[in-house]
Amino acid sequence: MLTVPATDEPATVLPELLSKASVCELLDNVTPKHVENLVRSGRMPPPVYLGRSPRWQRRVLLEWIESGCLVVDAERFDTWQAMQSAAH
Repeated sequence: MLTVPATDEPATVLPELLSKASVCELLDNVTPKHVENLVRSGRMPPPVYLGRSPRWQRRVLLEWIESGCLVVDAERFDTWQAMQSAAH
């Protein structure tokens, strides 16, 4: 009899940090330049940097999308993120 070992892990593990290309896909295939413009204008959560590579936290982007893509002032992003965390 063949048995399959039980596992608690999901079949697909999604990365927590997204590249700009992944963010473009997540936002319905917008261009990388559009993502840069959204961040620069404060209309999108800013990335974190790994060296020189921008990465976005999946959870933060999904919360931003679920909130209706509210305008995010990059200088006040920490406040916005704290408000989102408090809401959950």
